[in-house]
Amino acid sequence: MRFEYICHNCNHRFTSVVNATQQHVVCPLCQQTMTASNIDMVVDDSENQNVNMHSTVNQPQQRPVQARPVQARPVQARPVQARPVQARPVQAQPVQAQPILGDTKVETPLMSQTTSDIPLNDIVEPVESDVEKTAMTEMLQEKSVAEEEQDTTSLQMSFNKALLESVEEDKEDDEHIEIADELKEAMDDTYEGVSKRRFNPVLIIVLAVVAALFVGVYFLFMSKDESAEKTEMLVKNEKAAVQALKEFSQDNPDMNITQYFMLDLDQDGQKEVIANNDKNLIVFGAEDGAASLIYKKPVFEWVYLRGKGLFVVNTDEAQKKGSAVWLIKAKYTLVEDAHQENYHFSNGAYTKLLNGKETKVSEDDYYGFVNTIIKNYTKLTPLKL
Repeated sequence: MRFEYICHNCNHRFTSVVNATQQHVVCPLCQQTMTASNIDMVVDDSENQNVNMHSTVNQPQQRPVQARPVQARPVQARPVQARPVQARPVQAQPVQAQPILGDTKVETPLMSQTTSDIPLNDIVEPVESDVEKTAMTEMLQEKSVAEEEQDTTSLQMSFNKALLESVEEDKEDDEHIEIADELKEAMDDTYEGVSKRRFNPVLIIVLAVVAALFVGVYFLFMSKDESAEKTEMLVKNEKAAVQALKEFSQDNPDMNITQYFMLDLDQDGQKEVIANNDKNLIVFGAEDGAASLIYKKPVFEWVYLRGKGLFVVNTDEAQKKGSAVWLIKAKYTLVEDAHQENYHFSNGAYTKLLNGKETKVSEDDYYGFVNTIIKNYTKLTPLKL
């Protein structure tokens, strides 16, 4: 078989017939001996066709194409995904191969045109190799393991935090329990001390005497203060009532009032001022230092009977009526005392009233009752106005 060589010494191109056992060729120009396998071009006599071979000296770092047969499966006829094709155009260079010895068949590259010349619909998606699948599976497994470890770490941290909080709460509870125990012990000690002293009779007597003295002194001073205030107010009211009577006498000189009496008409400790002339009975009272006229009426006779009160006899001969009644103070006036016997007459008819019950009586009963009260009156000492 004929091969074309290029001499490395003089760059002379020549053709030589080399058989399968021949190992060297000689340059006809400079007689330089060359290795028979250092071929630049193969000349095929049967087909008279040249196959360009690229010298291995030019690209010593590249590896020969893996001569794995193309898998004979049909192209998947599905639309191309709308993303750019990840591919580089095939370099338009001859396929690298070792010199073909004997009848070794040279395989032609499957694709003789660049990717850019192929229609998009005819592009076959790259098939993932077993190595790539294994790498992807391992990567996913590692990611899953990392996520599980992260979740486990997060869960452990949460658990540790909750455990720490629980421990802190237990510490606080223990502190509260210790405080409560200390308080209980202190109270128990106090109770025991009191219990030991509780049955000491001398201590009990001393405490009782001190308490009694304290209460007695307290009420003594309180009663004195209250009594002093009350007495002061009574005196103030009496003076106000006397002053009011003086002013009344000055305003009514024709009534000729020259004296008065001090009587407690309602037995409340506060005395009222009573004055009279030949025709009228005048009574002044006072409260909280303010005096007021509580009674002013013409009377026929009046007396005071100790334990019974003020007794007044009124007679109106023109009207042919009259009364003999007991008077009692009611706030700012004097009224009949309904709890005692009171007599009235009108147009010759005489009646007795007691506790709201009216009873007819005779004229003798009426005057006999009046005479009995007047004979038993209490003698009073007048005061000069």
